[in-house]
Amino acid sequence: PNEGRKRSPTPPQLTYFLLVLNLVVFLVEILSGGSDQMSVLIKLGAKYAPRLWMGEYWRLLTPLFLHAGWEHFLFNSIALLQLGALVEQFFGKGRFLGIYFSAGLFGTIASTIFRPDTVSVGASGAIFGLLGALIYFSIRRPQAAKSLFGRNLWVTVGLNLVLSFVIPGIDYMGHLGGLLGGLLGAYALGLPKRDRLPGRWLWRFLFLF
Repeated sequence: PNEGRKRSPTPPQLTYFLLVLNLVVFLVEILSGGSDQMSVLIKLGAKYAPRLWMGEYWRLLTPLFLHAGWEHFLFNSIALLQLGALVEQFFGKGRFLGIYFSAGLFGTIASTIFRPDTVSVGASGAIFGLLGALIYFSIRRPQAAKSLFGRNLWVTVGLNLVLSFVIPGIDYMGHLGGLLGGLLGAYALGLPKRDRLPGRWLWRFLFLF
């Protein structure tokens, strides 16, 4: 009686875990003095170039879990829930984590190099990396992507890039770095099934480099 039935997708457990972790850290920010206080954010691990150059390299990843204000936290949480569920389903849990954190790392590095005078927090770079992974999916699975997204994916990427440059206070280099990191990560790791790409070793080399 079960023959011919499609398996329902498994819940995006890692996406949910990241959402809960971000919420816990956000509550810690509030209890530490306020999520909108620069001193609190720097103390808890914001991207702050002088401290990075002094050897506090954990600041390359800790900004992914910090958010400045309720609006920032809620916007990123909604985006992570929507995009994370898709990437976790398409790429699998291990690849999802690899793409997410490498994109966040790329974003922090880009921000540190090109905007060293800013203090940055937020999962936005990693979330842009999820968009980069979905771009890869649309290139490798164009028919499936067309039926799932239509043109919405490209509109979303374009709109968010424009907003990154137009709205004051947004770390646009972190977003661009995250998008590139997610796309490179997807090319390096690939999809779980039927995704043999000639020269993937070169993408992996570029990604690691």
